[in-house]
Amino acid sequence: MVEGLCGFRGRFLHTSELVPLAPNSLTNNLPGNQAWFSAHAAIHRVLLGETCVTFRSHCAPIVARAAALFTDDTMSVARVYEPTIIFPLAPAIFADYTVVKGFYPVEDAKRLREPPHHPFQHLAFANLLVRALQDRRRLCDLFTFAGKPPAWASETVQLVRLARSTAGKARATAFRTSSSGSWVTDSPAWLDPSVSGSAPFCAAGEFSNADLLFILRTASGHCLYVALAVMFGNAHVEISADDVRERVAGLAPGTVFHKGGVNPELRLPRFAKEVEGVPVLRVVSGFPHDVDVDRVGLFDDMPVAVVNTTLFCQVAGEISYQDVCRRLVSVLTGKRKRTDMDHEEGPRKRAMTTRSMIQRELEDRRRS
Repeated sequence: MVEGLCGFRGRFLHTSELVPLAPNSLTNNLPGNQAWFSAHAAIHRVLLGETCVTFRSHCAPIVARAAALFTDDTMSVARVYEPTIIFPLAPAIFADYTVVKGFYPVEDAKRLREPPHHPFQHLAFANLLVRALQDRRRLCDLFTFAGKPPAWASETVQLVRLARSTAGKARATAFRTSSSGSWVTDSPAWLDPSVSGSAPFCAAGEFSNADLLFILRTASGHCLYVALAVMFGNAHVEISADDVRERVAGLAPGTVFHKGGVNPELRLPRFAKEVEGVPVLRVVSGFPHDVDVDRVGLFDDMPVAVVNTTLFCQVAGEISYQDVCRRLVSVLTGKRKRTDMDHEEGPRKRAMTTRSMIQRELEDRRRS
């Protein structure tokens, strides 16, 4: 038995629970179980710019497989931040199982008998949306609408983020992947337009009925909040039509922040130019089984849509394993390097020596 893992005293762990971080240990022991999907949540947060990922529940499974470290004496908090832990996750998740399956591990998810303890699909979607919007995309390309799409759905869109407000109205600026800091936050401070340089995505599941909030701006200059809810459903976890309708209803502007009760302090800032009559586009995504748009139905005047999974799988297929690795190196070393996941106009810069060494280590792990 092992006591005081990472120098902390806490509950006893049997050595049989520990899986060493050796070649293929993640591959052989994680797929199809909760720790495998916790690893996905960690790696996708790093791809979104977080250098330290914290889990505050269900920590033991991923720690037992040496993919995270306990950081408190009660063993109730675990973090993924060591490059020696994060980098081996890349070939396990993306190379061994192809990049598309790294974003959509459908077959592994079919084996789960309950939803992932650490949901990740909204994070994977955020990464893919950044890549998808490098090309000109219409809103109706990204999402499939229930019923007839509104006229503004045929406009191309760009990802924007809140900027300092003027004259009482929120202002939006185009998001650029060269921006410093994380691309995602869990904090309700994301709703405060007085906070400059906010992340483009808010993983809002702790304080709202949406798993992800973000803002799109149409070609005509009108801003639109998007509230995304991911619903897990397979042969063991059923999603009924009533479940879908209830989840959609919870994404409405008047109820999106009614999680665990009404919170009057939380509200979406208003823009000077908004899509008329539609402050929030409600979007549902099913995983691993898609949500049929016909099951969503039309039960009010506000548009509802589902994620176009076919398109986003195609986008995932355009990303190479090398681009994933370069993005990880860029985040963890604090140095920018352009990839297909992280694209800006301008000349490529020569990689730093430290980054080159890490890249070689990743390639060596892949070949071993």
